[in-house]
Amino acid sequence: MGRITVPIRNDLGHIEQLYGRRITDSDFNHHYLKVPHRTIFNPEALKYYQIHLCESVIDTLTLYSNGIENASGVYGTNSLKDDTIAKIASSKVEDVVIAYQVFFIRD
Repeated sequence: MGRITVPIRNDLGHIEQLYGRRITDSDFNHHYLKVPHRTIFNPEALKYYQIHLCESVIDTLTLYSNGIENASGVYGTNSLKDDTIAKIASSKVEDVVIAYQVFFIRD
C-alpha cells in the first residue's frame, strides 16, 4: 500500500522487473525486484540522436508521457555504469541530457 508499481517488460513483452514508487507519506521507500536491473529500459531511446537519462522509472515515464520519447532510466544516480555508456556510445546518440532530480535542504 502507498505506492504505485510499474512492470518493466523485456523485448519479448515478458515482465522481468517491477518498480514501486511511494506515493503517500509512509515508511515505504522505492521498491525493486531483487534482480539485475537493465540500465537502459527504453532501448527505443537509443534510436534518436539525443537521449534523456533519468534517475528513475517514474521520472522517465513522466517525460515519455509528455512527448519526450527518447527518455530512459538508469535506476538511480549510482547506476550509470560502463555497460550503459557503451550502449549509448555504440548507438546513434550524439547528445546525452542528464535529467536527474536535485534536492536542496536548507536549514
